[in-house]
Formats: sequence, C-alpha cells, structure tokens
Amino acid sequence: KFEPADARELIADAIEATKGRANQSGHFVRFYQPDKAVPALSVDFESMSLALTNLLDNAMKYSGEAKEIELRLEQKDGFVRIAVTDHGIGIPREEQKKIFEKFYRVSTGLVHDVKGSGLGLSIVQHIVEAHGGKITVESEAGKGSTFAIHLPAQPERGASNEEKGSFAVPPSGGLPAGAGTTN
Repeated sequence: KFEPADARELIADAIEATKGRANQSGHFVRFYQPDKAVPALSVDFESMSLALTNLLDNAMKYSGEAKEIELRLEQKDGFVRIAVTDHGIGIPREEQKKIFEKFYRVSTGLVHDVKGSGLGLSIVQHIVEAHGGKITVESEAGKGSTFAIHLPAQPERGASNEEKGSFAVPPSGGLPAGAGTTN
C-alpha cells in the first residue's frame, strides 16, 4: 500500500525496531541528515521499514568490534538515498554481486559465526525494486560496507497541493527524542 511518507519517520521506525539488539550488543546508530528539506516518498511504510531494519541488523551482525553504525539521509538527482554504513569485516569485491541472491552467504571465515539464512538482502532488494528504486553496496574487505537504498522522490507540488496533505520533510526535527542515537 503506497502512501506519502516522511523518510525521517521510516528511519526512526527502523532505529526503534533495532534498539533492543543495539543495546544488547553495545552498538549505536549515528544519524546524519541534510540541512534542507527532503521530499516525501511514496512507499509501503511497513515493507520499507522492514528493509531498513534488515540493513541495520546486518550492519550490527557484521561490524565486528566497530560498534558505530552510520545512517545517512540525502537527496540527489531526483532520488532520496538512505545509506547504512558499518566499519566491520566488509565484503570481498568478487562476492558483492552475489550477496543479493537468495541463500547466498559470503564465504569469508569471519561470517560463519554469524547466524542467518542468506535471505535478508534478497528481500531488501525485492522491496526496494518494488518501490521503483535500487540498492547499492560499496565495500572493502576489512574496512566495512555501505548499503544504500535509492528511492524516487515524490515530485514537489504547488502550494494548493501542499494544503491537501503533500509535504516535504523539514530539515530539523522529525525524529522522536533519543532516536538519532541509540545507546
């Protein structure tokens, strides 16, 4: 069910969903957002929140001893980009295209201690593509990974439409107290 959504609300929902795991493991999420407004998205809120939650959960699983996870919200070229970065074990370049395949798990020995089915990233990719977007990965073995969701921004509307419920995300605020950093 696609509806206009505030990207910051999606992010806050995903941070809240992973808060318990973060508290148990000692991870914290640092949220970076632009100074200017970010356009609304047209998303199935529950599905997109699940995709973001999965990326945050993976970042915690594969971060090794590095406990800080970065979450960035940006707008560029008609897309809203939500990126999750860990500073952990990373993914070898030759395996980066395969990680979105169902049941695929990286062959690096460090990963075998982490529980998982190998379905998470294929589900994230399916959700993002169903929204007309794409997911990208940038990673280097031993230096961490950045998974970014790129979603089409809603076209900006005139003032008369804004009065009917169209909105842009304000540059500050929008997250519940304590949602910017999870301790």
